[in-house]
Amino acid sequence: MSIFKDQGIILHIKKWEEKYPLCKVFFREYGILWVQKTRKKKEKPLDIWYHIHSEIITHNEKSLHTIGNIKVWEYFSSQEVLYHQTEIFLRILACVNSRILPWNPNYEIFDMIHFYLQNYSNIWVPWSWLIYLKLRMLLGEMSVDHSDQTTQKVLKFVYTSSYKDLIKLKNIPEKTLSDITMLAQS
Repeated sequence: MSIFKDQGIILHIKKWEEKYPLCKVFFREYGILWVQKTRKKKEKPLDIWYHIHSEIITHNEKSLHTIGNIKVWEYFSSQEVLYHQTEIFLRILACVNSRILPWNPNYEIFDMIHFYLQNYSNIWVPWSWLIYLKLRMLLGEMSVDHSDQTTQKVLKFVYTSSYKDLIKLKNIPEKTLSDITMLAQS
């Protein structure tokens, strides 16, 4: 048995047993893992979209690991934001959930989601789409080629820049914003 500490974002929860729910967690250091959470009376129940810090307890004989000493750092609250922000965040998590392999850490993607969780209520909707496009580019699902020259320049900036630099884009023409939204929703 080994114990590791890491932070993670909860992607999915299955009610396996009443006391011991299964959680699919995207950990920063270990990638996506299914873990079992032991329920303590004083501990708050977990929910999807929580950014947590916990201990991962590995077992030699089992493929299912346990998490404990869980602290919730941030969470996404859909009641505080526009519908589009919730839609974009769901797309981001669905993309991570379906395309990142287990035990495959991706620090840039994790840090990007962490940044989004910390700032989602202050992020302009087009910037959220740019973060989503950056994620898809990191996963190799999108190219920077586009028929409109301005949109192509923006896509190249998204591809080459850090996710934190995306909020520096201001005064994007309406046509380019429309193209970006259409690309992200396709």
